[in-house]
Amino acid sequence: MLRLKATKKRLYNLVATYEDLPPLTKTAFVKAYRSTDYWLRWYGGGLWCEAFLAVCAGRPLLAITKKDYDGPEVSRVVHTLDLADLRERDMVEDFTTAAERRAACAAV
Repeated sequence: MLRLKATKKRLYNLVATYEDLPPLTKTAFVKAYRSTDYWLRWYGGGLWCEAFLAVCAGRPLLAITKKDYDGPEVSRVVHTLDLADLRERDMVEDFTTAAERRAACAAV
């Protein structure tokens, strides 16, 4: 089974292929608790921006949202990512679930 993994720098480099970003130190990186969902937040061009990286229905997606401060959402663009590209960026890892480990031990 595959799982997303990201660091601030890796996510920044991924988002930079779609958006003009401020320097890395001017962005905020957030990882969802007990999940493989990630956010990169920054302020630019008078708008608050947020990139959200997650898997939905087995597909890796990158949603980039821009909005006015305490105002309405200005835009949202969702990019479907290529698994091969994420592998090259070292943002995917193989892992074994507990159920798979139990099944492997029972088979021995």
